[in-house]
Amino acid sequence: MPHDESLGDRHAHRVSEADEKQDGILATNDLILKYTLSESDNGARLTGELVFDRSLTNSFPMIKTFFLKMNWLDVDGHVLQSIDITPLYE
Repeated sequence: MPHDESLGDRHAHRVSEADEKQDGILATNDLILKYTLSESDNGARLTGELVFDRSLTNSFPMIKTFFLKMNWLDVDGHVLQSIDITPLYE
């Protein structure tokens, strides 16, 4: 499934400090994350929908472990902070 943004483009998933809100799609071979990143009183707020690709769910009907990390970068692309944003599932 083609997407406008790809992991190969190192600038595709960056949010400028001037942006108050950014909607985007992060797509890999295994999942699609549709997200909104916006400013909040305490920093940033990330909301979105995570969908596992059918090839993954057909092969593994139950996913027991999943981790999702987000990196904050400086203007040169160096990692300032890496945080766990793994969604909670019941």
